[in-house]
Amino acid sequence: MNKIVVTYNNADLDCVASAYAYTEYLNKTGIMATYYISGMVQDEVNIVCQLFNILLNNKIDKIQDEDIIVVDTNTLSSVDYVKPKNIVEFIDHHPNSGDIKYCENATLRLYDVGAVCTIIAEMFKENKLVISREAAILLYYGIISNTINLKAKTTTEKDISILSWLKKNCLAIDESLITKIFEEKSKINIKYLRRFMEVEEKFIVNNDEMIIGQLEITNAIDFLNKYRNNIDKIIFDVYDEYKVKYVFLNIIDILKGYHLLYTPDKKCISFLEEKLDVVFNDDIYKEDEIVLRKEIKKILKNLMSNKK
Repeated sequence: MNKIVVTYNNADLDCVASAYAYTEYLNKTGIMATYYISGMVQDEVNIVCQLFNILLNNKIDKIQDEDIIVVDTNTLSSVDYVKPKNIVEFIDHHPNSGDIKYCENATLRLYDVGAVCTIIAEMFKENKLVISREAAILLYYGIISNTINLKAKTTTEKDISILSWLKKNCLAIDESLITKIFEEKSKINIKYLRRFMEVEEKFIVNNDEMIIGQLEITNAIDFLNKYRNNIDKIIFDVYDEYKVKYVFLNIIDILKGYHLLYTPDKKCISFLEEKLDVVFNDDIYKEDEIVLRKEIKKILKNLMSNKK
């Protein structure tokens, strides 16, 4: 049966690159596969594809009863357009959501690395497979994006090593373009701000439902000050729609290397100050290092689980 590699809705570069390259990997190992991208991709995907003249193609109109492989998530709500019974594999680097129990035919492959792209690239390397120019470029910049140019604390030696391998195998890769890509992805169309904030997935700890959005941009403080009213409206809209207990935003400055926690909700601020032992000023907490959303989720989960 033909396998379909899928991504979560409105996927980022790590996700799209992983789906594209894993499809190539499967085909080169004798397994017929295609990829399917759901929704609008994040702008960084289009930026990289345009820079290097890479064409992404959905070769199928809709998902039928094929074998499904999910990359860069193991949360079923992120791929709600597929049937759990059809999922045969998850490849991911996020914490175990527990959703695999609803997928009777699936295996879960979780790796502690900065990007799923690293996992896929390593498969090519270990099996001595020739990697295409397009797959190498997408994987390289997918790792750069997901590790914030190796500044994120989630970056591992494997991420660093595989970047060197990809660059060695693709002369088109250009480190000097990283800043340009980061600056271009920060030119957010405010009309689509909610999509960029990534606030469509619940996170549950001890029955408390919350949503943690994430923005990765340059000049984060200036952006927040300029568009605070827009961000506030989205956060309160999310409260109304999802009926969760807390909603807050993690904003990462991808060039200056710091992050902000922001919410206009005083109840949520009190919760974060207590759980994370931080102090907000004008609804903002600033920390002079990069902390990713998945790290915040892990911290909260550990803290709250230990206080049952």
